[in-house]
Amino acid sequence: HGIALLEQDVASIVRSFGATTGEPEAMVSLSLLRRTLCSKLHVDHVPLRVMVTYFGAGTEVLSERASLAVTLAAKGGYAMGDPAQA
Repeated sequence: HGIALLEQDVASIVRSFGATTGEPEAMVSLSLLRRTLCSKLHVDHVPLRVMVTYFGAGTEVLSERASLAVTLAAKGGYAMGDPAQA
């Protein structure tokens, strides 16, 4: 059942990304990382990306309010202060 849950989660994330950005397509890449990808992420010139960490160091869960701030920023809006602290 683990793979099915992962597939459902990825599909949900892609749908949310599309709804937020208005993009009709998205490329999905799943990786098991043992080191940072910063060097790759800073040279591929992608204007917007979604990264999800399911386990391990660096895994964070945004509150609904913080998530809304990210969505507003993606749509050209703005959020004052740190919504996660409110």
